[in-house]
Amino acid sequence: MRSLISNNSSFDRYLAGNTLAMSPEAINGMKLFEGKAECTQCHDGANFTDDSFHSLGVATTDKGRANIIDEASMHYRFKTPSLRNVALTAPYMHDGSLPSLESVIHFYNDGGGIGPNKDSLIQPLNLNKLEIRDLIAFMSALSDPVIIDRPKVSELFQAASQNK
Repeated sequence: MRSLISNNSSFDRYLAGNTLAMSPEAINGMKLFEGKAECTQCHDGANFTDDSFHSLGVATTDKGRANIIDEASMHYRFKTPSLRNVALTAPYMHDGSLPSLESVIHFYNDGGGIGPNKDSLIQPLNLNKLEIRDLIAFMSALSDPVIIDRPKVSELFQAASQNK
């Protein structure tokens, strides 16, 4: 995770002064993210995470952080992931149960899951269809696609033979 660097997303360019870097929908989504949807309670800062552990009501058998720290308050809690490059990291949730950003927003819009020890921060968002679209547009603007320069197969064989 530390080696994944994302600092040239549409959002970053927008913050740097390029007012055309994000669409009007993404800008509205940013306002929702910071306001009505209250996403910044857990997804804040440069990496859009509080680096804390929360229960969203997803887990029913995996005890999450309690597998490391056996305290009742940590049962079913998982670390808040960064939202950097979030559009590229499906499926979502610790168990991969949500296939798309749209399904994640609907999950939160409905108030999360019904699993045990659910965090009190997880409440219904009451977003309409346009607000959901705009929030997804903003989250997509946090992605800075990583380009991987893959070596040619012949280069791999050459390197392997030099190491023998």
